[in-house]
Formats: sequence, structure tokens, C-alpha cells
Amino acid sequence: MKNTNSNSLLNLDNLNTTEKESLNNFTAAKKVILYQSKTYFYKTYHDIAQAYYEIVTSKIAEKLKMKTVKYQRVTLNQEEGTISENFNPQDKEIISLYEILDLMKQRKNISCTTNSLNNLSSIWQAIYDYTKDKSITSKIMDEIKDIFILQILVGDIDRRPKNILFFKSPILQTTPNFDYNGAFTIDLKENFFIPYGLGTTYNGTQFFDVYQTINEFITIESDSQRLEKNCILTEKYLPIILYEIETEYQSSIPLEIKKHIINTIKNNISILMELLNEKRKGQSR
Repeated sequence: MKNTNSNSLLNLDNLNTTEKESLNNFTAAKKVILYQSKTYFYKTYHDIAQAYYEIVTSKIAEKLKMKTVKYQRVTLNQEEGTISENFNPQDKEIISLYEILDLMKQRKNISCTTNSLNNLSSIWQAIYDYTKDKSITSKIMDEIKDIFILQILVGDIDRRPKNILFFKSPILQTTPNFDYNGAFTIDLKENFFIPYGLGTTYNGTQFFDVYQTINEFITIESDSQRLEKNCILTEKYLPIILYEIETEYQSSIPLEIKKHIINTIKNNISILMELLNEKRKGQSR
């Protein structure tokens, strides 16, 4: 959906809207927008900075060639928010990573919380246990690794197992990623010891351990190379992304928001590259 007025945000007041509850979806959207035979989800934010964080993160995901929904800033009833196109218009059956981990936990009688299994090795086991297919599992794991790396790069606190979804047929495959408004919460340089707590419990929900995940990536060389490549690409594309956003909406990103975005990614990349280099030096001794 394109902005029909280059000097303002797209106004949804004259479009058909319906309450979220009338459709089965996994987003935090408040309303459903019907436009040109397509369904969009409308979402509002406590702080307009979150809208920018969501848009920037989805654009980084695009540049990294990840599956992702696209967010656009809009207004509805004089309130600013975003819209994103429904990624499941055919209502295909969906299963979450949480459910797949929980199935493995039950089958193997694992005595821990399901969220504590939100690490790369447990996820590999759970996906393989579900599909019984190494090729499908390897492809999905490549995508999940990119999701985890993106989460660390943008400091996203909210990439929990229930937020990673799969189409169940004809074969298990990831849906586009969505819901990035928890991005730019963790700065590894400024709060190096705080993210551990944030990364495991936030608003009463347990998430993955940020440092355990980083360690998983720097331990295996092929994963280290993936991490390094995505760091380099994100650093390269961020100025382009910010320019594209300002051009698209014909307005500057508020300075404090822009600074926070740039500094968070800069600091997180700096820490990740430092940890990578330290690990490689240790291995070469």
C-alpha cells in the first residue's frame, strides 16, 4: 500500500476497518484494514519511537534477505500507527516455535520450562524431531539463526518462541517475521550486564539468554561467519535505510530516535565483533 500524499502519512479514515478479534491473527494489531482486496493490520504504539524501530528493523531484515512483513506509517482517527499486510491471507494452518519445543519436551519428558529450550541446539533437535527431515531442519535453522542475529543486532527484547511461526504444510516452513516493536531495547555496550536479566524475563515472560545465544554463534566457525557477515551488512545498509525512510515520508526522523537507532546498532556490532575476535585469537594460540 503506497502513500497517496507525499507530504503526509496515508490516512485510513475512509477505509473499511474491523476489530482485530474478527480475524485470527498473531499480531498485536488493534484493527484490520481492508483495502483493494487485501488485509492489513493496523497497530498503535505508546511511543512513536517504537514505530520507527519496527520499520527500521523490518527494512534491515529485508536487506539481509530475510522473510519479513513490511510496516508503513499511517494515521487513523488522528492517531499515528503502522500497517502491515496479512502474511497468511489463505489462512494456512500455523504452528509456533513454542509449540514445537513443547511437543519435544513432552515426548522426551524434559523437566524444564519450554522457554528455557529457546536456544539453537534445542531448537535444532525440536525441529528435526517434528519433521524427521535433516534437509528441512537445516534450511529452517539457517533462517532461525538469521532471526536470532537480527534480534541481537537491534537489541530486540521480544523475539520469544511464540513470535516465531511456521506454516505446517505442504512442508514445515517459516512465515515472514513480524512484531519488531521490542527492538532497540538492549544496548550491549551501555548495559552489558543488564541484558542477561532482560533477556530471560521481561513483563513476566521468559525469553532467550542473550549471552548464551551469542556464545553459541561464536563457538562454531560457520555460525561466526554468518554473524560477522550480518554485522557488516547491517552496518553498511543502516545509513541507506534511514535515508530511504526520511525520503519516503518527506520528513526527518526525530534526532533523538535516530541517534538511539544508530548508537544501539553501532554498540551491539562493536561488542559482537570484539567477542568474535577474542574467540578467534584464543583458538589460534
